[in-house]
Amino acid sequence: MLLGPSGRMDISTTWGLSGGLSWGLPYVQTDVAPAVATVSDGVIFFAKSLDGRIYSNRTVLGWGGQGWMELEGDGRTDAAPAAAVAGNAPYMFVAVKGLDGYIYINQGDVGGPYVGWGSDQSLQTDVAPAVATVSDGVIFFAKSLDGRIYSNRTVLGQGGQGWVELPGDMRTDAAPAVTVTSAASYMFVAVKGLDGNIYINQGGVSGPYVGWYPIG
Repeated sequence: MLLGPSGRMDISTTWGLSGGLSWGLPYVQTDVAPAVATVSDGVIFFAKSLDGRIYSNRTVLGWGGQGWMELEGDGRTDAAPAAAVAGNAPYMFVAVKGLDGYIYINQGDVGGPYVGWGSDQSLQTDVAPAVATVSDGVIFFAKSLDGRIYSNRTVLGQGGQGWVELPGDMRTDAAPAVTVTSAASYMFVAVKGLDGNIYINQGGVSGPYVGWYPIG
């Protein structure tokens, strides 16, 4: 039996999902931040296990979690996952940094199954990506290895539109954060600048962005 730092059995490592389990694991231990996405009847949590696998746990409001289930596709990551539901359907997108540095996406109906992990092998990163819900799909954000910040919009039923650098010539050494205002299709992106200050970029979901400025 393998024990985690707290002395509890690390089920994610001991059981994996190779034993043909038909129920979710009671817990998963991790060494990075989890993610959570809103769905119509509650939320879905996402986490990586200590061996790099990516799990989800759906919680319906008023009920407990349904247990941790590994996302299909045998993916691995060493960074925090990111997840969001497409704005016009109960359809989930999950993004991770692969062990090779490329951004990998998994997707599927809320409640699964997922289609498996795929990457266009066009952008590498060394930190976690971010993703935000928009009216017709989602938008992914990631920093490149040289610190630039890129976005990639995906309309539900279509492929990604490709990684495009946000204007303003900003650099970061940390993961980006992003959200869309509820009142309008307007995007806000926040990053840690190389000087340690927090910088914001904003614009319509379809662009253009106004450029980077610090929050005083």
